[in-house]
Amino acid sequence: MSTLSNNNFSKIPILIIAFNRPKYIDRLIKKIEIVRPEKLYIAIDGPRENNNNDKYLCDEVKSIFEKKVNWKCNIKKKYEKTNLGTKEAVYSAIRWLFDNEEMGIILEDDIDPDFSFFKFSEELLLKYKHSSKIKMISGNNYFSDNKLISESYYFSQTPATHGWATWKRTWDEMDIKMLNWNKNKKFIFILLLFNFNLTRAHYFFKRFELSYKNLIDSWDYQFFYSIIIKKGFIIKPKRNLCKHIGWGPDSTRGKGPDDFPEIKREQINFPLSHPKKIYVNYKIDKMEDIKVRKLSFFNYFLYLLKKKLFKN
Repeated sequence: MSTLSNNNFSKIPILIIAFNRPKYIDRLIKKIEIVRPEKLYIAIDGPRENNNNDKYLCDEVKSIFEKKVNWKCNIKKKYEKTNLGTKEAVYSAIRWLFDNEEMGIILEDDIDPDFSFFKFSEELLLKYKHSSKIKMISGNNYFSDNKLISESYYFSQTPATHGWATWKRTWDEMDIKMLNWNKNKKFIFILLLFNFNLTRAHYFFKRFELSYKNLIDSWDYQFFYSIIIKKGFIIKPKRNLCKHIGWGPDSTRGKGPDDFPEIKREQINFPLSHPKKIYVNYKIDKMEDIKVRKLSFFNYFLYLLKKKLFKN
């Protein structure tokens, strides 16, 4: 197993997206300090209207960045004066990154990455830079049955964005407004059915529809839509390299307990073992749905029934 050195991945820009949770920022900066990127992008959403606590916390987050980022690097800041909300804040931050860079690593403030994630991302960003079929590199493996994965990573069709990396070419295809949704949605549903089972197809189709109508404050479903319409692939590691630790009442989206408490942050070994062919591992995708996302037909039927009975 190779050791990590600062020179290995200092050339890859890192974007940190934050809001009002200073307790996570110090932890994340300590991880990134080991990497010491030459370019660090910091995007912080503004306080919500008439929320003095938000203003105090957002100012504290800024203060931590000013004090703790003490290595030599080119720091670019995007501090919002007003609150954009999850969808616009995340989307505009990543758009800002790729208006200036060809590739980059994206971390929200409540992500706990293993050090090996940075080297994993750098190596594959460079390896697949010109492979237009590959749309992103995820740091997540929610299934983690290593017996099914012989190489260091595999190709999936479902993005996972709790620590990830991509290229400008991918984000340029991102359609946050889903302008062609009504024109494409029949094709998308057929494409989902072709690639997935009925349960999964309905699950994602419904979320695409809600995202298009602005009924959920999301950016990631629009990103998935932009990937699947191009029939793109997602790289996922053999081991889970990033842990989402931001569940709870102060989260803007995941206010409940951790959905995946059994999934831990792990380290991946180097040198990486690369798949000989680029193909989607549908077996792992399907098993991940059943084990982690609970997308068996029976469970999804119960979910729909519950929504119908308790919709009010």
